[in-house]
Amino acid sequence: MVIMGSRSKEILEQLNEVLIKRRNTLEIILPSIVFLIVNITLGFSYAVLVSMMSSFLFTIYKLLKGNSIKYSVLGFFGALFSVLVTRFLGRLEGYFLPGIAINFLIIVLSVLSLILRKPLVSWASHLSRGWSLNWYWHEKVRPAYTEVTLFWVLILSIKLVIQIFFFRLGNPDLFGTVNVITGWPLTVFILILSYVYGSWRLKNLNGPSVQEFEKGKKPPWKGQNKGF
Repeated sequence: MVIMGSRSKEILEQLNEVLIKRRNTLEIILPSIVFLIVNITLGFSYAVLVSMMSSFLFTIYKLLKGNSIKYSVLGFFGALFSVLVTRFLGRLEGYFLPGIAINFLIIVLSVLSLILRKPLVSWASHLSRGWSLNWYWHEKVRPAYTEVTLFWVLILSIKLVIQIFFFRLGNPDLFGTVNVITGWPLTVFILILSYVYGSWRLKNLNGPSVQEFEKGKKPPWKGQNKGF
């Protein structure tokens, strides 16, 4: 029980580091969250107006505070692009098409990264944690990130098939609900499984930790005890 409790605490700490402390992710998806909530309660027209205004006001707030507005601007233009696609198609489901396109792009990039032996999950971890990029290519480290990238390809491919299926049904409310469920809830699920399996795999590979690799230590190594 103590081990399970410690493990759960470690996973929560890692999720907090990736999803909460790095607020740029929240800034990007904020307009979409507002849009979904308002659309359910007040309808599409109000949802467009409120999501655009909330993003604009949040950007102004950050500007007045002297903070970087880069990610807020990305969120604003991302939502604006989704609205334009929706208007162009004349279908509410069009709001989610950019997200489907991004999902497809991640799958393609993941497959290409596996072919090039530079798994996409390695790059994601490197950008998130700032660990030495060369460490990820170590023969006793890379297999863990390769296998987790394969897992990403599998899950995201299933998600893509589900999205296309419900888009073709032509039911905006149902399609929106499916996209909400396969959005952040699925992302958190993927991150948890990736972390649990990846950490376990790193230990079983008996490779060096990031610190041991950077210091050029020789085996036997203690290995990476925390983080993935």
